[in-house]
Amino acid sequence: MKNKKIDIKIVIIILLALITIVISVIAVTGKAPLIRLSMTKSGTVCDGVLPQVEEHISDVPDGEVRYLINKHMFFDDSYAQGSVMLENPESCQYDLKFCIYNADGEMIYVSPVIKPGQYLEKDKLSAFVRAGEYECSYSAQAYQSEKLMGQVTGLVTVTVG
Repeated sequence: MKNKKIDIKIVIIILLALITIVISVIAVTGKAPLIRLSMTKSGTVCDGVLPQVEEHISDVPDGEVRYLINKHMFFDDSYAQGSVMLENPESCQYDLKFCIYNADGEMIYVSPVIKPGQYLEKDKLSAFVRAGEYECSYSAQAYQSEKLMGQVTGLVTVTVG
């Protein structure tokens, strides 16, 4: 019986120590860890071209990275799927992955890999973003055989309702 009381005391001491560490980290960094609890599924990469887009890129010279991206993405809330609308032309020789960064340089979205001849119409943000309109930067990272070959950057507006 004495060993069980000691075990319970040790567990309580460890839990208190962990709580103290978390509170200390929050006090120093000013940020609490965010845990995303969402029933919204991530987007699905599909073969073909974006259905509601009239003009698609048909010719990509060797060594160049070209793609379609929605320059004004809208999300009903931080947990909902939004209109990312990313397309990798079939004639592109690279697999593409897109990352979006807020003004503080924090990554708020990362796409799955989109192979040539595929698109991603809707997806959800990778981080919690408060309601508002944000001017963000993005990078389109080009991969060949899982090796980063280069990247292209630009600007997008992200609106969270």
